[in-house]
Amino acid sequence: DANDAVWEQGFSELASFKDTNNHCLVVKGYETVSGFELGSWVNKQRTAYNKDLLTPERIQRLEDLGFVFDPRAEKWETGFSELAKFKDTNIHCRVPQGYKTASDYPLGNWVMNQRKAYKKDQLTPERIQRLDDLGFVWMVK
Repeated sequence: DANDAVWEQGFSELASFKDTNNHCLVVKGYETVSGFELGSWVNKQRTAYNKDLLTPERIQRLEDLGFVFDPRAEKWETGFSELAKFKDTNIHCRVPQGYKTASDYPLGNWVMNQRKAYKKDQLTPERIQRLDDLGFVWMVK
């Protein structure tokens, strides 16, 4: 089946991308050296997943590779994890504006974005609770 062949090629290209980049977060419009439109293929996998059109086997193969079906959620989790590490070291969550972690993660910007999202009522109750439980400071003087 031609569709299966294209899927297998995409998966193979994604595996090669991961080997080179240590992640599966392919940017929109990315083409491999061979000309395969991997960015488009990745987007199609996310769309198919959200519409329950991916087989359980394909989902498992992608997950085993480290594929992220929701990159925005993954980015939020990364920020939350960095904030938790900051608190473990500093015993508080008052991250200075512009602060970057030792790994160059822009934690100060992430914290500022959480405050903005909170003010605009754009954070889920679950995320608010997780931040509250960590001791997050919503307003800074």
